[in-house]
Amino acid sequence: MYRYVMAPPGVRSEGPPEMGTSTQPLGRAGFAGTTDNQMQLTLPPGVLPRRSGENGVRVTLDQLDPADLPALPTDLEPEGNGYRVGMVYTLRTSGWLAWPSPRRWA
Repeated sequence: MYRYVMAPPGVRSEGPPEMGTSTQPLGRAGFAGTTDNQMQLTLPPGVLPRRSGENGVRVTLDQLDPADLPALPTDLEPEGNGYRVGMVYTLRTSGWLAWPSPRRWA
């Protein structure tokens, strides 16, 4: 059964849809999907170009109510959720990252 953000009238939903996050390698093929497998994204080799200092791309897939999105052409109507695909490069790091601890006031 499909998981709708907002089910159409008279249609039962299995519950809210789930989001997806993953880190994909640069220069190679990759795959990202929601944890409920309703949205899947295949990334062919080279689609995520290499950048100096970065080692991957963090992909997020967030479900959206299609009623909140721009209108489709008049001969089309949505049959499921909309999805926002976000991609952000991840930094290459080695060793430990140290953050200063907040100063405590007596």
